[in-house]
Amino acid sequence: MTITLDLASDLERDLRQAAERVGLAPAAFVAETLRQRLQHETGAKRTAHVSAREADLLLAINRSFDAISWPIYRILIEKREAEQLTPEEHQQLLQLVDQVEIANSHRIAAAAQLAQLRGTTLPKLLDDLGLFPAVRD
Repeated sequence: MTITLDLASDLERDLRQAAERVGLAPAAFVAETLRQRLQHETGAKRTAHVSAREADLLLAINRSFDAISWPIYRILIEKREAEQLTPEEHQQLLQLVDQVEIANSHRIAAAAQLAQLRGTTLPKLLDDLGLFPAVRD
């Protein structure tokens, strides 16, 4: 089913930021939030049955980017595009880019392990989870 929502710009921004914090695409974040809310409202006791290993991998996927300072990254990207980076800021941006690449590699490794564990392909798993590559500028 497809539902289209018209959101105020501040609500959309907050939604995107919340989804980014947990490493989900906004649509997947909305679906999961609604699922949790509906379960709470109806008193449903449905629980996802995942193994401890799957839970660990899902946590690793969702927490890959926690240590990255996205606001600073975005500011530095904007300054780079405006050709206003100082040499120190350039070095800081390079360090952040390295952190993003390392986080991406950890995230994709965990996702690949989860796909193998679930007997599916990596692209299918990424689609099912609503995950997207982390290039957040």
